[in-house]
Amino acid sequence: MQREPPRDEVAAFSLLVSHPELASSEDAARVLDLLVDPGMRQVYRTALQALRDGGRADVPAWLDACPSGIRASVGVAVMDGCWEKVEAAEEALRAW
Repeated sequence: MQREPPRDEVAAFSLLVSHPELASSEDAARVLDLLVDPGMRQVYRTALQALRDGGRADVPAWLDACPSGIRASVGVAVMDGCWEKVEAAEEALRAW
């Protein structure tokens, strides 16, 4: 069954994916603690850990690991690319 995860949580994940350098920040870990949707926690945690371990941004693999009920919504948001143009990405994450 498809469902829409919280928009702000999808936005936080999209921001992290668009700016992988944020993974090393304390704010990235803080955001993980604030996520309430179990599916978003799972995909965010997977991406954050991979980036912190020095991995590349492997969005297709992360989406495959995403619960099927939210995969489409998360994929559309990430592929939208709206966060790629944000110049103050660290401040945006901190504000989350």
